[in-house]
Amino acid sequence: MGLLGIQKRSPNRREAIQFRAKLFNFLNHTNYRLPDSDISSPTFNQIQEARDPRLVQFALKFLY
Repeated sequence: MGLLGIQKRSPNRREAIQFRAKLFNFLNHTNYRLPDSDISSPTFNQIQEARDPRLVQFALKFLY
């Protein structure tokens, strides 16, 4: 997970603006789930799925 945050505050005022970005799986590497562990299954010891790809969230907040 990555987190980037920037805050701009005026010295004479109480107002502020915050910008945030959260990055999950930033390099977009494939994250596989565990292989099937049921011996009687035809897909035994095979990886059938991958986890979520890259996710990015942005937030802008005005504080007063």
